[in-house]
Amino acid sequence: MNPILTIDMMHLPHSIKLGRCGENHTVVRFDCTAYQETYGTGSAALLFQPARGSMYPVVIEQDDAIVTWRVNSSDTSTSGAGLCELSWYVGDTLVKSQQMTTLVYDALSEHADDSCKTASRPWMDQILQASANAQRAQAAAETAQNIADAIDAMYTPEKLKATALDIFYPVGAIYHTTDLLFDPNNAWGGTWERIKDTFLLAAGTAYAGGSSGGEATHKLTVQELPSHTHAMYVNNDSSSSSWVPTAGTQLVKSDCVTTSTKNYSASLAQNGAGLDRAHNNMPPYLAVYVWKRTA
Repeated sequence: MNPILTIDMMHLPHSIKLGRCGENHTVVRFDCTAYQETYGTGSAALLFQPARGSMYPVVIEQDDAIVTWRVNSSDTSTSGAGLCELSWYVGDTLVKSQQMTTLVYDALSEHADDSCKTASRPWMDQILQASANAQRAQAAAETAQNIADAIDAMYTPEKLKATALDIFYPVGAIYHTTDLLFDPNNAWGGTWERIKDTFLLAAGTAYAGGSSGGEATHKLTVQELPSHTHAMYVNNDSSSSSWVPTAGTQLVKSDCVTTSTKNYSASLAQNGAGLDRAHNNMPPYLAVYVWKRTA
């Protein structure tokens, strides 16, 4: 019966004795239950480096978490200390790797040199580190790309332009310029209408927002005229004499102006004044082109 060595991967022996040089009796079983519980169900791979030889993969059998290596004569062709490396993969990802020292006794001696050199695994550490770095780099690149894609989707030039327009000139905003050729409909987007020949007035209690009114010129009505008097003339001898009446009843005689209340008669005349024209009703101004955003 072939000797069976069972190795708990959480409690490693000092070395794994594969037998004498040229023998093919030993069966090594690696119990990877701890790996499976820690990292999840996976598959194993085994590399073997005999004394004074190069490392190569060996054929193994796996039943759930039990990995079996049936040592053959090629594995024991050289006596001395070697090493084997058991790796545990979950999917395509290497999650655990463990090196162990092996011993093959010389065929002519009862005891082989049981002193084992410390397994040197800088090459494997480099592989594991490179793999981990590559995975981190790939994850970081994917994250950066996802962020970039999200930013590109959120902040296209059109969306940035529309966002800036809504911030600085929301619907209802007023923009004015002295540039006759500037049109915000073409330059910025949105919908704008031009306001013409109209002053802007701050809304308040007296004037509601959105209301309009006023006039550029105005003709005074009788009710708007200031209270005043006019000079009167008595036409008695083809000459005129002025008289500014005072309040109360005044009588006029034919030869002169009088303030007497006696009954005289005469014809009176009054000089006309004014051209009956509208007057300018505007303060000093600078004419600009005014646009109102409506949508």
